[in-house]
Amino acid sequence: MKQAFQSAFRWYLRIGALVSLVFWVFMIYDDWIFVEKYELSIRGIGLWIRFYVGYVVVGFSIYYWLPVCIIMAVYWKWRRRGE
Repeated sequence: MKQAFQSAFRWYLRIGALVSLVFWVFMIYDDWIFVEKYELSIRGIGLWIRFYVGYVVVGFSIYYWLPVCIIMAVYWKWRRRGE
């Protein structure tokens, strides 16, 4: 079980880095008109960081770990049943 969680955590870090990169590229692309028109302010950066924490850190963590934990629990329950 420990090895399964370590493997899942490694995949979490890899996929999380990719999701973070895609999120920031999309966020800059989406808001580029506002950056050109109103310049980049501390308030705008703070808003971007809040969206990042809300969507990527919390949202991605829930959408990744919930199915992974359920799959691992079902697998270990099924595996112990066969013993």
